[in-house]
Amino acid sequence: MSAVLVSGVSFADLCSSTINVTMYNITDLKRATGYTVSQLRTRLELLSPVLSEGFSRGPRDKILVQDNVLAILQRMYELERDGLSAKEARKRIVQELGNNDGKGKATLSEGDGRLIDHLESEIQRLHIENQRLWGLIEDLTPRLAPPKEEPQGYEFWFTRVFKQIRAIIG
Repeated sequence: MSAVLVSGVSFADLCSSTINVTMYNITDLKRATGYTVSQLRTRLELLSPVLSEGFSRGPRDKILVQDNVLAILQRMYELERDGLSAKEARKRIVQELGNNDGKGKATLSEGDGRLIDHLESEIQRLHIENQRLWGLIEDLTPRLAPPKEEPQGYEFWFTRVFKQIRAIIG
């Protein structure tokens, strides 16, 4: 099975580089992945053999993870969204990392943020595309909206009478 490629860089390469170390807490992970706090705790426990180097505890025993762990959790979320169970997604991630020991375990080095940089540039591109499309919608709406119909018959008479009453009442 081949590794997933992101702009010509494999998922395993992104998770095994050692340049930039950023620490994320549970709130950051929740925002970045789409998991709930309890789902994150379950996934982190499930991935603990894989995440030995990118996982630590901060003040008051807060969970802190590095870029590579965030990348793995985002990949796990994608796999689960595609229909895999959490355990199947874990197995797939270990295969994609390519450095497993054959027992379902893998080791990681610190992430360098290339995946995050790629995702940020992709978000920026999509934001620009979104603005362009909303601009097209705003430009086309007046042309596509049906013409406003003038009231006819009694409707017209009642409208005119109510306008006159409002003018008198003030």
